[in-house]
Amino acid sequence: MQKYFALTAVLLITGCGLSEKACVEGDWRGIGARDGAAGRSPEFVANHAESCAKHGISPDLKAWEEGRQIGLKTYCTPSSAYEVGANGQSLRDVCPDADLAAMQKAHKKGLWYHRVTGDINSLERERRAVLNELASLPNDGTAAARHASLRSRLLSIDSRLRFLYLDRRRYSEF
Repeated sequence: MQKYFALTAVLLITGCGLSEKACVEGDWRGIGARDGAAGRSPEFVANHAESCAKHGISPDLKAWEEGRQIGLKTYCTPSSAYEVGANGQSLRDVCPDADLAAMQKAHKKGLWYHRVTGDINSLERERRAVLNELASLPNDGTAAARHASLRSRLLSIDSRLRFLYLDRRRYSEF
């Protein structure tokens, strides 16, 4: 999971245009490495060129691409592919063919984890709604049929949740 947070941070950092400070400092190799680790394509440098043009600065394309290639070594791994899938995202088409089979397998497992987690979240919301409705019903016997129906629904939800928690555990690591 620590890799998950690191990848998410990289994706957030590189998702925005460069600041004037980043353009002026010109660590194009470092910027490229972050972009590569986020799975950015070679065309992505155009975003940086646009951001930095506002400050009269052009990217060092060679340094950026060298850095991007270094970053791709982080992105083009099964663990990264799993995390991308666990975030519900598609793999970017930037990795060598030799890496793809293992990456696609890990990515598929990450996507399953994402789907199962979504199903769990949906059922947990439904469970809370049922509990809230149960709590709001009068306890004087006038709503006995509704109580029974909601308790039955709650048992069904709990059973499905137990299954999904076990299922999610199977997909929690690649």
